[in-house]
Amino acid sequence: MKVAFVTNKLLHVHKTNVGDSFIGYGLKYILKQAIPEIEFTDVCRFTPFNSHDMQILHNSDCIIYAGMPQYNNLDDWAFYYDVEIWEDFRRAGRPVLRLAGGGGYPSDTMTPSEFSAHLSKSQKTKDTLAFAMKITKLLTTRDPMAHQFVIDQGYPSTLLPCSGASACRWFGVHETTKKYNAICLTSSYIKNNPEQMKIVVELKRMQKFLEDYYNKPCKIICQIKNSDYEFLKTHYSDEEIIVNDTLEGTIKTYSEVDVVVASRIHCALPIFGIGGRPIIIRVDTRGSVGDVLNIPVIPLSEFDAARVIHIARNDLFSKVNPLDAVEAEIAFYRREIPKALA
Repeated sequence: MKVAFVTNKLLHVHKTNVGDSFIGYGLKYILKQAIPEIEFTDVCRFTPFNSHDMQILHNSDCIIYAGMPQYNNLDDWAFYYDVEIWEDFRRAGRPVLRLAGGGGYPSDTMTPSEFSAHLSKSQKTKDTLAFAMKITKLLTTRDPMAHQFVIDQGYPSTLLPCSGASACRWFGVHETTKKYNAICLTSSYIKNNPEQMKIVVELKRMQKFLEDYYNKPCKIICQIKNSDYEFLKTHYSDEEIIVNDTLEGTIKTYSEVDVVVASRIHCALPIFGIGGRPIIIRVDTRGSVGDVLNIPVIPLSEFDAARVIHIARNDLFSKVNPLDAVEAEIAFYRREIPKALA
């Protein structure tokens, strides 16, 4: 089964969102377990398809469109991969599986119903979804925001855990050593926040608690150097900060984490997938992915160290077994993909 896998092709770990790549890697792991004969050819969705890309699409048995973002109000912003890509998919003439799609909007408290209502105000957004659904044979979502919008528009959606939770498994890592705890921050949401210093004080207080309570170091993971390192080094020492130059190095770091407090969800989710215990600081609607797996989620506007301390002392971490979760996803795709393509 030849699949054109349309996602984020990671070219440099410091210059792009590795998290979006992790959605793809995790999904590849799940689909390979579900359908062993599947063969992937990657196509980047961030630039318009050239003739070579179109040939890959046309020669495939199906197209899998995977990753973030997939659902937002297109009057707020719209890119090639939001709108024009669907005409290219139509021209390719192959069935599309639209998988692991999430919703994006810069709010740390917006509810799924509010998100759906915001997108529904845009006729362009509704028309684009209607056009896409004409060639989409299977649709899954990875957070309550996207799921709510799709079903409110009258289309079937299956809400599954974000496939990014299986990213480490694609690289052969299935269990964390729990060597240390970690914090992973999206610096732009903090350095541009009027409460920046208060947040930093609470983060430092939380870090000390995690070190003392669990009697192990609490490292600072810099997931995207170009975005985060300059900010992090003003508040943390080089000995505390972990910066990786390769994707494999990032996975190796994740494989040693026990408790992680992260605003970057694709630090939190891959660590959860191998037995770590994440807490998500929600900086926008994407943080709602934690709800699907019962991972504790704290809006940034409500964050303080006391909330993390309460979760840790009372063991309020997710009790979802990550292996059970991924096995359920594998079973779903093993059953539903052949039906969708029949």
